[in-house]
Amino acid sequence: MTHKFIILSLVILGFSMLNCTEQIELKTEDFQDALVVEATFTNEFKKHEIKLSRTFRLESSDVIVEENADVKILDSKNNEYVFQDTGNGVYVSNLEFQALKDVTYQLIINTTDGTQYVSTEELLPSEASIDNLYPELVNLGDDYGVQIFVDTNNNLGDAQFFRYEYDETYKLIAPYYTGMDSKLINVIEGFDGTIHYDVSIFPNPEMQEICYPTNYSGIILANKDVVTGDQIVSFPIRFTSHNNYSVFKNRYSILVRQYVQSANAYNFYRILKELQGDDSVLLDNQPGFIQGNISSTTNENKKVIGYFDVSTVDSKRIFFNYKDIGIDIPPYIIDCDAQTFDKSETDDDDNQSLQLYNYLSSQYTVYDHPDDSTIYTVAKRNCMDCSVFGTSIKPEFWED
Repeated sequence: MTHKFIILSLVILGFSMLNCTEQIELKTEDFQDALVVEATFTNEFKKHEIKLSRTFRLESSDVIVEENADVKILDSKNNEYVFQDTGNGVYVSNLEFQALKDVTYQLIINTTDGTQYVSTEELLPSEASIDNLYPELVNLGDDYGVQIFVDTNNNLGDAQFFRYEYDETYKLIAPYYTGMDSKLINVIEGFDGTIHYDVSIFPNPEMQEICYPTNYSGIILANKDVVTGDQIVSFPIRFTSHNNYSVFKNRYSILVRQYVQSANAYNFYRILKELQGDDSVLLDNQPGFIQGNISSTTNENKKVIGYFDVSTVDSKRIFFNYKDIGIDIPPYIIDCDAQTFDKSETDDDDNQSLQLYNYLSSQYTVYDHPDDSTIYTVAKRNCMDCSVFGTSIKPEFWED
């Protein structure tokens, strides 16, 4: 959520925008510094995290983290839970603990400039579990693909407001992986414009055959209006087109978290989602500052963006392959067009040596080269190395 909060902060703090959809160079006209707080505290027994950062100007790409703050949660039973700065704006509780029923919780932040920020006291909402998480092949407009659905337990009780998040991870296999790389050496350009060069081919351990990219969701909300009887049934979480490499090429996993929220927390995230819009948050109508449940007790002019969300949470993970859905295997993440050249062919009408040089000077590397041959087959580097798309370290949760 860090990126989304920062984008929101740039929008809602009064930046001047043109009343059109034409692409423009974004520039800050009226900047207001504000603390950005990401704090979801749940009934999970663990070390909890809180993230602190600052708004920044549109023309800047650097995230400004809030360092060395004094962060703690107090409860109505006089317990105090202290969080330590672990770097990059992430504060982690010293102890494992969890939110309990009928106990109120309050977040207190003291920053190094002497400002104190305090949340309202929040109660833990009712619990609701995910009974089923499953994929189905569906038609959506002119497209078809897989929709991930969630069903809750059939006794929601007082649970009325829900927020969902997902992490999707997929197994990506580079189709032209060889473990070898190449580069141009001994390059000499003649007076007549001809280029003479050699090609060095060598093992490159940094090139990876199997990777595990991960994508994260935006804000997904549901409320009592989608409840059937006393249960949420077939609530759509994620749709992916049938030709999307990430789901169907090799193997796919999705972890869905279901948070039960208070009405106020739900409303905050609803406004946040509306500001983001379907395509861009930089729309015609820019509202004023959105107040969450955190404010400064030392200076009312100090702005803070965020919400101290006390929620119950449940999660479920599933795995599946494209064959499980009954569709054809889709292509790789990018087009992989291998090209073959004869380095000895230098005729003006078909100068394959020059073509090979141009390919190896761009995003291509040697895929195949028989010994003592002038024949070179080249492929896009990203078809031989998947590491640009994600980590090559298999996640601990992964099941093949």
